[in-house]
Amino acid sequence: MTVTQFWREIGVQAAVSARAEEVLREKKALLSGLPLEKWRTAPYEKGLSALKEALGADEDGMKLFTAQSMQALLALREYEKRGIGREIFLATMAFMARFSGETFARKGRAEWTWGWWFPRQLALQEFRLGALEYEMTEGAAFGGKPSGGNKRRIFLHIPADADPLGRRGGRLARYGKGVLFQILPRFCGCGICVRVVDALPRAL
Repeated sequence: MTVTQFWREIGVQAAVSARAEEVLREKKALLSGLPLEKWRTAPYEKGLSALKEALGADEDGMKLFTAQSMQALLALREYEKRGIGREIFLATMAFMARFSGETFARKGRAEWTWGWWFPRQLALQEFRLGALEYEMTEGAAFGGKPSGGNKRRIFLHIPADADPLGRRGGRLARYGKGVLFQILPRFCGCGICVRVVDALPRAL
């Protein structure tokens, strides 16, 4: 899969992918020389900080968008190695399409402002399973912040396109947990300790 195919597969809007392709052409030498895999698997803030410093000035965040897209393809190798289905990979990485699309709809221009959160998906610590998103942490509180100890936690995120208040909510959560325990068996036995509403549906 190429990076442009990746953008199509996850549903990135045409105007956003056009801007990213422009960055890809202009910064090809810079991007190809970066240790993207090393930074993808580094602690979130450390890896992201190193990547942003290497990219330099990035007013619209699209250099980071492009670099993180390349890191997503590196993450795909890990998905395949672990036997995690490509449908889960695409659903998880569609986070990029969702938030870049929302920004484009609001501002009328391509911007990437969620690069600070995306290292979780890149490190295979957050997955979209069905309608919900699950973040796994070890020795951390919400968002990967240190909390002391080695306690494993699962945080539930409810995307704007989910139905958190509907009758299916409980079944969706149980479905996700079942798949999670197959992907990361060391989290078997962890309860969903926090429910985080990313954005309530606009209809509410």
